[in-house]
Amino acid sequence: MNMIITGDGHNNIFQKDSLSPEAKIEDKFEIILTNPPYSQETTYGNNYPVPTKQADCIFIQKLVISLKRNGRCAVIVPDGFLSEFKQLAFKNTRKWLLENCELEAVISLPTGVFYPYAGAKTSILIFQKGKSTKKVWFYEINNDGFELTIYRRPLKGRNDIDDLLENWGDKGLSKNSFFVNIEDIQNN
Repeated sequence: MNMIITGDGHNNIFQKDSLSPEAKIEDKFEIILTNPPYSQETTYGNNYPVPTKQADCIFIQKLVISLKRNGRCAVIVPDGFLSEFKQLAFKNTRKWLLENCELEAVISLPTGVFYPYAGAKTSILIFQKGKSTKKVWFYEINNDGFELTIYRRPLKGRNDIDDLLENWGDKGLSKNSFFVNIEDIQNN
């Protein structure tokens, strides 16, 4: 494992900064599932459409650039990416994402879903490259089927993931979901 992490190269896994210009990957992937290393800074921000030192913002741009047209992505982001209004980089990156991709869904996860490793409040963004966003389906998971403690023991009974999966295909409305039109998102 140490050889893989340090990038010895024998298995085609290399240690590089994926945001650097030398890690240029454009229009390559049909599907990307990932999450960025939160709250980092980068010196490569000037190489992207929305320049910034905020690596969270650059990482989102890198994902879109790496997707083929009509490629899809699911990325877990810290809620600050969705709600931060003081930093122009977050606002401009969200605007750029909505213009260059169809943001299909924002799935809000409960605080503690990644215990014991991290306690940050997060959401999953699901988007497709190539069309701009017209409306977004929001879904809030309050119960993922496990205790929201560092022990994460299973809970008995139905959880919100069951409801999410039942409503996913037609993006149905439920007690945990709603739609927002792009005009309302732009105005707020």
